[in-house]
Amino acid sequence: MNNPQEGLFIPPMAWCEFSDFSAGSVCLCLASGKYDIEGYIDDFDKFVAELR
Repeated sequence: MNNPQEGLFIPPMAWCEFSDFSAGSVCLCLASGKYDIEGYIDDFDKFVAELR
């Protein structure tokens, strides 16, 4: 992304990784509820297994 006027919607069960941020950039996450680590998959192989 290179336009500060744009955002990115990531739907549930979509694997994503963020990298190569420009100096001074900000990554803002908006959610509908409080963060609960149990609601996230942080291992790609586990993620793929959940999709099956």
